[in-house]
Amino acid sequence: MIKRRGRFLASVGWEMAMRVVMLMLGLATAVSADAQIVVPGRGPAPTAMAAGAGETYRRDERDALDRVRDARRAGQISRAEARGYRREARANGGLGDRLASDGLSMGDRRELDARAAVLRDRINASRLAGPRRRD
Repeated sequence: MIKRRGRFLASVGWEMAMRVVMLMLGLATAVSADAQIVVPGRGPAPTAMAAGAGETYRRDERDALDRVRDARRAGQISRAEARGYRREARANGGLGDRLASDGLSMGDRRELDARAAVLRDRINASRLAGPRRRD
């Protein structure tokens, strides 16, 4: 038999002390798990941008169309490239309209921003490289 020190262990017994410790750990785990559970209808609402606050996707579309027009007039991109970039800018604007119909979430906003940044970078890269074919 192993001898244990301390009055609590001697009076209660080792097995009972371990049961109490395990019970306390179980309760602490249950309380912390309850704090992490999300109950629908309780707590803060998911963040959605107010109408008008997320309308910058339209500005991004206009900016892309202006860049394409300027690059085409300067002869830096071909007619076919300009047509493709205009089509992509309008597709991004249409996607923004569909997503904004019920309010833009932060994820939607990030997606539209990323699409606008990719298009802007592609237009700039084409401007620097020059037209692929003279027309």
